[in-house]
Amino acid sequence: MLSIDETIDKGLKKFVNKQEELLGVQGMLSEPKTKVLLFVQKRTRASFVVQTSFDSSLSVPLGDLDHLKILHKSFVITYMDKCCNNFVFVCKKFYVSSVFFKFNSSVGVYEVSNLAQSFILKSHLSFNKAHHFKGVKCGPHLSFLCAVWTFHKNLIKPRFICVASFSSLIDVSKWLCSFFKAMFLTVNDLWVFKLKKKMFLVIVVGFSMTL
Repeated sequence: MLSIDETIDKGLKKFVNKQEELLGVQGMLSEPKTKVLLFVQKRTRASFVVQTSFDSSLSVPLGDLDHLKILHKSFVITYMDKCCNNFVFVCKKFYVSSVFFKFNSSVGVYEVSNLAQSFILKSHLSFNKAHHFKGVKCGPHLSFLCAVWTFHKNLIKPRFICVASFSSLIDVSKWLCSFFKAMFLTVNDLWVFKLKKKMFLVIVVGFSMTL
């Protein structure tokens, strides 16, 4: 538990320092950081499970990996859309039903194909060669579908992503990622401007209320 607390504290400090530097303020987020740390510590201690053997006098604390294995029996561990450092625990049955519902929806995002996997991989190989990608050396795997959850929307719903890791089109995916990275600085500047404006309004309102 001590190592978990230290890791969380270190991550929070890094995040807070970065945000305060971007906003041009210092010490403004120290109180929220402390509250978040106390909240996380309370939740992690509440979820600490002790495994008891047949002899009730012998109790062995479980490690982090053991906890994850226990959770994996009932839940799918995915992450939050737009905030991928936050993990989401989803009922396995609900997760699978959501994926199949997306596959079978009438929207037409996905198209069911009866083609053999070998034929699809050959077409990917031809595509890579034609566009000078190095996908020829990648393993013979197709992409797979996974779901993340959009907590920034109302209603909360799953968002589906076609994962290309270790697939025959992984180099195409890397190229697209590098293409979109060119927009990161502009988007970051827009958010910094909005946050500074919001912080200024909070300070002004707070100051006026104290008068």
